[in-house]
Amino acid sequence: MRHPNILKFLDGSETDTAVWIVTEPVRSLATALEAPGGISEESKVYGLLHLATALSFLNKDGGSIHGNVRSEAIWLTQGGEWKLGGFEVCTKKDEDAGVLWVSY
Repeated sequence: MRHPNILKFLDGSETDTAVWIVTEPVRSLATALEAPGGISEESKVYGLLHLATALSFLNKDGGSIHGNVRSEAIWLTQGGEWKLGGFEVCTKKDEDAGVLWVSY
């Protein structure tokens, strides 16, 4: 799924023991919040707007539910933009056997 506020997938590979996913360069929001100085209030408001826009796109246009919104699922680009990731339990709304419905 492509959207400016969703973490960009670049490449991936799978072995017998692991799945490797390559994305654009980012750092964890959880780590940034804990860092000395943290994130400014203005940046938090701007980031929450990005997050709301990404979730709106995912729910309306994508017909899906993210199911994993937390600080560890949000990533910051080098420019400070917030990107939504953490799609491990993302499920289509009309999928009865989706991972979100089965797991929870």
